[in-house]
Amino acid sequence: ALLEEKASAEANVRALAEEKKKLDSLNVGMAGELDALKERLSSFEAKMQALVNEKDATKHNSADIKSDDRSNLFIENNGLLVTNASLQAELEQIPWESNEATGFASSPAEVSSHSEF
Repeated sequence: ALLEEKASAEANVRALAEEKKKLDSLNVGMAGELDALKERLSSFEAKMQALVNEKDATKHNSADIKSDDRSNLFIENNGLLVTNASLQAELEQIPWESNEATGFASSPAEVSSHSEF
């Protein structure tokens, strides 16, 4: 009877050892999954911070434009930077005809002299 009990106890110890191995491998797998989730969370947080920074920069830029003198505004189109001053210089190269009949300014210089900005 004692030998049977000893054999049964040894079988239980072996079964428990096998169960512990399974649990240990599950723990390793779960630790790996946890690390992967932490990486994804970190990446997500970085993307969110970049979006917040971009939003703040956009707010800052639009505030600058509103407070800036209109003569210093620029238009960026297809990578080409055009300032009001460069447009003014190009307009002055165009031969303008006098338009006395309408009373409207007919040259950039006349437009500039009547401009509020």
